[in-house]
Amino acid sequence: LRLAISEANSKGGIAGREINLIAEDDQYQIAKALGAYQKIKSQITAGVIFMSTYGAVFALGKKPEQDNLLIIG
Repeated sequence: LRLAISEANSKGGIAGREINLIAEDDQYQIAKALGAYQKIKSQITAGVIFMSTYGAVFALGKKPEQDNLLIIG
């Protein structure tokens, strides 16, 4: 993933914007997933978060929609 991001950024990123990787480990715990979401949300300027745990995606409920964020899980 880091290599793909580096390659994309060397070609101008996406629509001229650099891609940044911010990783958090929720350890498959809902409380940690919710905390990770809040932490990542406060660090990003784009409107997309990729998540690899479906439990966390479901636990967020309508929060991303209210925060005007797109979650891709």
